Order: sequence, then C-alpha cells, then structure tokens
Amino acid sequence: MSAKTLPSAHPALRWFSAVAALAAAGGISYRAYRQGLLRAEDKSLDAWRAFETHAHAGADRLVAAAVLAASPHNSQPWRFTVGPGEILVHADFERALGAMDPYEREMFIGIGCALENMAISAPGAGLATEIALRPSSSRELAARVTLTPAPEAVTHRLEAAIVRRRTDRGPYALAGEIDDEALDALQAEVAGTGDHELVFLPSKSEEARRFGALTLEATQDIIADAPMSHDSARWYRQDQTLIDARRDGLTMQTQGLAPWLATLARLVPQTSEQSAHSVWLKNTRHVQLATAAHFGLFVVPAHRLLDDVVSLQIGRAWQRLQLAATLRGLACQPMNQIPERICRERQLGHEPKMQRAVEQQLFLNGGLPTFCFRIGVPTREVTHSPRRPVETVRRVGEAVHARTEK
Repeated sequence: MSAKTLPSAHPALRWFSAVAALAAAGGISYRAYRQGLLRAEDKSLDAWRAFETHAHAGADRLVAAAVLAASPHNSQPWRFTVGPGEILVHADFERALGAMDPYEREMFIGIGCALENMAISAPGAGLATEIALRPSSSRELAARVTLTPAPEAVTHRLEAAIVRRRTDRGPYALAGEIDDEALDALQAEVAGTGDHELVFLPSKSEEARRFGALTLEATQDIIADAPMSHDSARWYRQDQTLIDARRDGLTMQTQGLAPWLATLARLVPQTSEQSAHSVWLKNTRHVQLATAAHFGLFVVPAHRLLDDVVSLQIGRAWQRLQLAATLRGLACQPMNQIPERICRERQLGHEPKMQRAVEQQLFLNGGLPTFCFRIGVPTREVTHSPRRPVETVRRVGEAVHARTEK
C-alpha cells in the first residue's frame, strides 16, 4: 500500500499536446466515449452502490462490506466462502504484489481491512461475529468468521463511513491542523487491537523530517529495483475498458488530481512506467510529504514483522482508523515505501540498509514500522476506486468448517 501515484501536473503539457493531436484527427469524441467520460454512472463502482442501497442481506451483507476495504494497490487479494453459520476468508495469492510484497505482509494487512469492515457491518445485518485469524496451518485460509444471530439489528457507529472512506492521494490543506483530541480519539480506536503500537509524528517535527527523508530514499530504491517497479506498475489502470473488466488497480480517477487534469489524463494513452515513476517521486516529495499534518506508523516488534496474524491485526486497526478519521472529515493515504524496502532487502539477502536506517533515526524502541501513512485535512473531493462485486469473489459452500480443520 505504498503511496504510488500516477502522473500529476508535471506531464500536463505533454497531455495537452496528445489531446490536441486527437482533436485534430477527429478522435477525441471516440476517446472520451471509450474512456467512460460520457457515462452517467461508472459501472466499475457498482459495488459501492450495492452496499449503500443494501442490495445484499445476511452473510452477503458482510461480504459486500469486505470488498470495499482498503488493499495494497487496490489488488483486493481476497475470496470468500459462505457456509452455514460462517464465512471463510481466503488469501488470493494470484493477486500478490510480487517483489513489492515478497512475504505477502501487505496482502494480509489488506485482508485484515476486509475483516474489520465485516465486523463493523455485522450488527446492522443482525449478526454477531467471532473472528479467528489463521485458523489452520494453511496460509490460504486467512480467517474464519463465525456468525450467530443477534437479538436485534443495531447499526455500528462506524458503518456509515464504509461507503464514505476513500484513499486521498492529493494535496492536504497546509493550514490544516489535527488537534490532540482527534489524535487521542484515533489512538483510542485502535487501542488493544493487537501486538502493535500506533505512533504519530507531527509534520513539523524532526522525527517527521527523518521519516520523510527515508521515505524518499525508499521511493528511489523501489524505482531503481526493476522487479519492484514492474510488479507495481502492472496495477496501473488508465484504460477504462480494462478498468471495467478487472475492477481493481490504481486508476487516474483516484490519484488526487484536479478534476480537469484527471479528465485530461484519461483522454491520452497509457503513461509509460518510467514517466509514472518519475512523477511518483516528485509527488511524494512535493505533495504527499509536503502537505501532511501528521504521519502515522504502526510499529511491531522486529521479530513479528512477517507474522501473518500481526499483519491481519494491523489491517483491522488501519481500516478502523480510516473509518473514524473519515467521520471526522480527515483524509488518509498509505506511505509504505520504508517497510516495502525492508522486506525486499531481506528477501534478496542484501545488507539491511533501510532497517538499520530506521533503527538509527526513528527510535522506535526496537520495533519496526509495518504500515505507514499520512493524515490531514482534504482539499478536494476524491472519487472511489473500482471494486469487484460480491458475486465474483464469493462462493457458497456446505460444511466448510469441517473441511478446513487440520
């Protein structure tokens, strides 16, 4: 869930030239039609409307909430089996990020986000949940959600935020302050949710400056690492036909661009990987690091960095924090370049340059950041990212509990 951002204002002149060429050739109307700019509704967002209109009931209502959760690169690495009195949540390794996430740490964080949405939507569906993390020896079975009827349906106080939550990659208000009461409330939301600590760094602090410098260094290292760059770029979605077919990935519409620029970007062909990475680095420096009010780090004991259960717990906490922040009118965005480089260096057997830098500069009492983000006051409305509908990720099973016990 790094702060990967597709091209912003820097290539605007190039895009203007491309659009002008299209117009001269008489192709701009066709391109606008093909890119969905003439539609009344974007069908890749149907899953959001389905949850908002209560199109599903019972266990399927929980799955409908789960598919709206945050996930790394909007990869949506989950599948669900609905059986009598339970839902099995599976890790979909075909949706792994490869070199960007070599130990599937971020994948399990994303699945944890889905679990939290399920838990929050359950009371309103008249259900109580008990969630078992990694209930068998198979990593594929990420969680078992046991369902029992509740005495009555009572909507959770955070449920309304499920459809309002977005990842905001755009600029935040430079004068936007987050007071201590809000930070304390966000801390309270995730207190006691697992073996981790949430640390906030005020943007003007020395610790935040060090975090920013390490994030830029990690971003440059990712760009220089060809497998990481490629495995990240394959989730870019600029062609609306592909977006409609896959309903996943990072789209131009969700990159925090000004509306006119997002429209312009959708009229031109797919941006090259090299150009996207160049602008990602610039946006990381000049937009995302420069306009945050605070940075947040979920810190875990170093020996538990790659623990699937801890990652699932972090995901649940991160999703819950986002929902609470949304209700307070705050914006959030993952910035996970640092832990991504820590894991990549470990996978390659290289000198642990990034881990040592974190230990020497961020002073996290022997812990390591497994999930990093920025938070602030938004400056513009951000659209939703596409989601696969319930029917494509859920199957109905019988006696699934017995089959998965090992």
